[in-house]
Amino acid sequence: MGENMLKKMLYMNKFYKVLMSFFLLLSVNGDLFAVDVWNGDAVVWTKGSGTKESPYLIETAENLAYLAKFVNEGHSTAGLYFSQTQDLDMDSLSWTPIGNSPCPFLGNYDGQTYRIDKVHISSPIVKYAGLFGHIKDASIKNVSLSISMESVAYTYCGGFSAYAKGKNTISGCLFQGYVSCTSSNQYNFSGGYVGYSNGELVIENCYASGKVSASGGTTNRIGGFVANVHSNGILTIKSCVFDGEVLLESGKGFCTIGGFVGSNFTSLAIEESFSSGKVSTGDAKECRVGGFVGDNGNNTVESKITMKSCTFDGEIFSESEVENCLIAGCLGNNFGELIVENSSVSGKIFTYQGVVSNWTAGFLGANQLTGTINIKS
Repeated sequence: MGENMLKKMLYMNKFYKVLMSFFLLLSVNGDLFAVDVWNGDAVVWTKGSGTKESPYLIETAENLAYLAKFVNEGHSTAGLYFSQTQDLDMDSLSWTPIGNSPCPFLGNYDGQTYRIDKVHISSPIVKYAGLFGHIKDASIKNVSLSISMESVAYTYCGGFSAYAKGKNTISGCLFQGYVSCTSSNQYNFSGGYVGYSNGELVIENCYASGKVSASGGTTNRIGGFVANVHSNGILTIKSCVFDGEVLLESGKGFCTIGGFVGSNFTSLAIEESFSSGKVSTGDAKECRVGGFVGDNGNNTVESKITMKSCTFDGEIFSESEVENCLIAGCLGNNFGELIVENSSVSGKIFTYQGVVSNWTAGFLGANQLTGTINIKS
């Protein structure tokens, strides 16, 4: 990576940190601006017509709760627009995500840079856990989100959306808090922004600084932004920063962990982005770990990762006697096509001493027989 580009990436990371500190300041000093605190009720909005020019106004936390009720009861939000007008404090009351598998959110939500704080999910009966449970052909932008999911029994977990299908965009957002997928199911998908992407998803100009983890599953896929990109999906991440922590908390199964994406099974592009957080294996039996992506494809699907103007400057830890761990600053394991251009790895990688099967490298942990690599300066 050229010196000018590296300086640009470091500047962008500092900029996002300053911006995040500002939002954190507002979270502590809520009296600086108006904050509406949720009382647990759901109240219909009274202003707007749902058009782009006159969106429905989400003026209170009760309005946001009504949006969840409205969508989950089967009312379509296709083509509708919603606009948040002030900071919302959900007061750590039990939150029901907006949208589910039969009734996804299909609209456009603009947070207008306001906060949604203290979103808490604890019900074990919710399969799709996040601010939004299931989105399809939707847009979410300009939201600063603080969310916590602990001791829950979900399969799909994402800060902004547990599951994304169709064409979706998430832009200008900030994530902080704690997302944890702790079910004993075969698969756990835990992402800071999206748990499972099964369509075309664009994440742009976003920042992730929270903690993302999983435990208990036979297979755990964990990503600072997205846990898993399905074989029908296309994911583009542009001008984003990961400065949080992703890890497997407990469990002896297989895991893929990435600062940006846990696993990719189709097409993934990451551009002009910076990974400076902490990635940890926990006590997994077998894992694929990368500063950006944990695993790319397998021997039955065609997959491709393109990275341009990206930098990894974080830390990766293999903290226990993992039997088979592939670790790298860029990508842990590659079955598909990897193209890296004008990017660099300058972080630190720590592996547990005495474990012979740990493979560690700067850009790529291991390239399988079907994998191809093209690294350009």
